[in-house]
Amino acid sequence: SQIDALYETVQVTAEVVKTNPMASVNDGSGENGFIAQETIDQLLDTGFFSDYYAEAQKNNAILSLILPNQSGKVLHSVEKLVLLMPSDEAKFLSQEGNSIEIEYFPGYDGSIFSQGNYGEANELGLPAHALPVLLPRELYESWNAPGGSYFMLGCGDNGRSVPVIIAGVFDGSYVNAGSILMPTGVTQWIGIHSLSYIKANFEVDRAKNRELPQLLAEADQIVSDPMAGSLPLSFLLWDEELREAIGPLNENVEVLELLYPLVLLLSALTAAGLTALLLVQRTKTAALLRVIGVSRIQARWMLGTELLLPALLGECIVVLALMKLFPMVSTGSMAEGAAIYLLGAIVGALLGVYMVTRKRPLELLQVKE
Repeated sequence: SQIDALYETVQVTAEVVKTNPMASVNDGSGENGFIAQETIDQLLDTGFFSDYYAEAQKNNAILSLILPNQSGKVLHSVEKLVLLMPSDEAKFLSQEGNSIEIEYFPGYDGSIFSQGNYGEANELGLPAHALPVLLPRELYESWNAPGGSYFMLGCGDNGRSVPVIIAGVFDGSYVNAGSILMPTGVTQWIGIHSLSYIKANFEVDRAKNRELPQLLAEADQIVSDPMAGSLPLSFLLWDEELREAIGPLNENVEVLELLYPLVLLLSALTAAGLTALLLVQRTKTAALLRVIGVSRIQARWMLGTELLLPALLGECIVVLALMKLFPMVSTGSMAEGAAIYLLGAIVGALLGVYMVTRKRPLELLQVKE
């Protein structure tokens, strides 16, 4: 049906937001994330979502440029950087108001944000894979890194730092010169073991569109937990398109559900009345059958069958034609309507054959035209 098609095609989205839009988690260097990683994991575990996008943020990072062969001398350093960690490059770039452009260096692309192996360690306990980050073009070019030098990224909260690879540079208004783009897997190497997010957007599995009230109840319970984030959270479900499309159709369905029994009753009465009327018009035929020796039961059987067989054949043809013309209507509904109509025709046939055969043959032949 059209309603089923809408439920299966309309995309419903959701997001976790601050209950108070004006509240913030600020450490003096800017706003940190406020949605706990565990909250996002719990929402995904409900099984209602087909995809999601999250954006973690951590302030107070330190990036240094280290000269080679000079006992780790720091050539340049910048503090209070904002680490911005999107879970998906394409969705990050498509965010409203985002005009950022990324230029990747050879060997790197947007897949760095979706790779999950940055946490692996080698036998020395160091990162088993290069840790890529993206720098603002202005910052990267102003440092003019000499050959052989390397970058160290650390977190001001604990002083740990780790070598990172510059995978590319970016320009744009979404993030400023004090931000670094990087995968979430890099953070554990600089001592950040629990991420907080500033964005958590979800796409509801279309197969679950009929279960949105249950989703809303479970999600509200998750985000209302005091440990769900560093600020009170709310879960917003953006299902206006679905409700606006389904609402009028549901109202029409409710009206049709009320009228449907009446239509079936009317069709049965119509079938019964027409069948009885046609048989009453065969009164002389019934009389002639009785005159030539046909018994009353045989006459009733012959007259009823003669009328019902074409009706049954006609119903089959109509149902098959309707199935081809209106495939969205269930076969069960068509079969139900046809059965009710046929039942009415049978009742009318029984009543009609009784009326035209209950009298004696001579009485039947005396019926006026």
